[in-house]
Amino acid sequence: MSVQKFDVMISYHPDDNGLKNYITSQMSSLGLTVFHASSTDVSKRVEAVINCSVFVLVLSESSAKETLCNDETSLAYISNRPIFPVATDEYPRIAKHLDFSLKLTLAKINWIFFKDPSEYDENFASLKQAVLAELNKTDTSSDQERTLDRQTSLRNEYNFTVGNAAVQANDEEETNFWDRNFPDQNAVAFDVLWTVFVAEYKDDLDLQFDEKQMLWLEKLLFKEAFSRSKIISRKVFLEFKGDTLEQDGEKGRNKKHKSFYSRVIDYAAGNLAMKEVFNMNSIIRMDAIRNLASFKTAAVVSSLLDLLEDPDANLRAVAAISLSKVGKGHQEVYEALIQTTEDPDRLAREAAILSLGKMKCEQAIPRILQIWRNDPIAPVRAAAEIALQQMEVPATQSARKMVDLISKEITSLKQQGK
Repeated sequence: MSVQKFDVMISYHPDDNGLKNYITSQMSSLGLTVFHASSTDVSKRVEAVINCSVFVLVLSESSAKETLCNDETSLAYISNRPIFPVATDEYPRIAKHLDFSLKLTLAKINWIFFKDPSEYDENFASLKQAVLAELNKTDTSSDQERTLDRQTSLRNEYNFTVGNAAVQANDEEETNFWDRNFPDQNAVAFDVLWTVFVAEYKDDLDLQFDEKQMLWLEKLLFKEAFSRSKIISRKVFLEFKGDTLEQDGEKGRNKKHKSFYSRVIDYAAGNLAMKEVFNMNSIIRMDAIRNLASFKTAAVVSSLLDLLEDPDANLRAVAAISLSKVGKGHQEVYEALIQTTEDPDRLAREAAILSLGKMKCEQAIPRILQIWRNDPIAPVRAAAEIALQQMEVPATQSARKMVDLISKEITSLKQQGK
């Protein structure tokens, strides 16, 4: 069954039907295929988000408060669909209704305003220019090669009316953050790096994060971005920031660098977007998991790996299940799932075991055999047996036969002793 693709997907609240209908009509008149469905067609909407070329979000007080619009925008972000927010009101009036995740996702994307119907045609001209430019790109890079940083390009490429004043920092800088602050050092303590980062970008951070959110951001960078390392080397820092060797070397002296602040915002937004899509309260979670194979980007794989360490056991289990659809052939995925088979939560262990079996990860066989023989919880042992059956390799078959033989001998000895 072929999947229908659309040029434009419009996410909206029913209160905004008028603007949605106007944009649909205008886009259609350009010969573009447009998807817009009622809020009851959740499965179709998820497929449309994943299979569209451009995602248009009609932002209003109503849509800002609606879970489905929030979830769809997060899904568009993690599946690398260009996001074009069109707002029905002033930024401050809408922003106060945005949850932290959506606000950060949209932080670096300029908005187009459709406040007055008499100015719709003029407003649409900006949207038309941006959407057609995106659709006409000749970039041949596949979704698998893209990262969650893609959205940053929209801020500088298109002449939108500036809507979100929350981000003042430039996406690019003339000099590297590290070279400005630690010119003669090959490594610094994470605490020092964080303190300097907060001091340098204080004005921007104050606009975007409250005190509690800043604590969350610090933990996110320490635990996930820098893998709990108390000492951060220059090399690790540059890898996180995405600077190439050319940018770091002599040839890169005249090249601009992605700002550290911009990279941190991208990383945080990607993390929140993944959680928004896959948390247990997400309206689109199951449909997103079913369609994961359609957007198995490196960024999605990386974000799912991060979720394996989330404090929420349900999220860890969902991440383990999801990785079976996008992680085959990734050594890092195999190692992380093998580690997750030791998770204290039963469901997370089961999910990891079954995912390893589905991907036929032979290096996991010794660990799964151990679980099959020794795990105290019957459903976990059953999951291990299913995983071994899925492997279908001589090593598992001979091991299972040996265990079956020993079990029969033990049973026989027990009966003899009666």
